[in-house]
Amino acid sequence: MKIFKSILILAGIFSVFVQVNASDLDHVDISEQQTYQDFRENFQYGLDLILTERISLASGDAESSDTYLYWRCVINHKLIQMLKNNEKHKDEFNQELLKEQSSYDALLTKIQNFEQEQKASCEAVQVEYDKI
Repeated sequence: MKIFKSILILAGIFSVFVQVNASDLDHVDISEQQTYQDFRENFQYGLDLILTERISLASGDAESSDTYLYWRCVINHKLIQMLKNNEKHKDEFNQELLKEQSSYDALLTKIQNFEQEQKASCEAVQVEYDKI
């Protein structure tokens, strides 16, 4: 009975966490942006969400690493879509961020590689999320 209660409590906490963060995730616009500034701000917002979740996990605020992995998978997928939909801003991205980051193509490849490496884990976490 204790195990059942624990699972039920964790499911409830995870559900609340998902609902709270879903509103943040909705602000990540993957569509083609008209200006580079809009694209840059939107892309940075997605990166900030990943960093925020990582900090929450490290500080013990996040309920589990599975929750972080779920959000990382979702945000990562959105970042890939965003980069693909905004290739027209590739040159500006490379000029501005090449000092800090790799090139547009290298960053897209890196994020896609993460998605491939984590595919099984992301799918497993998605199955658990769908049960809630």
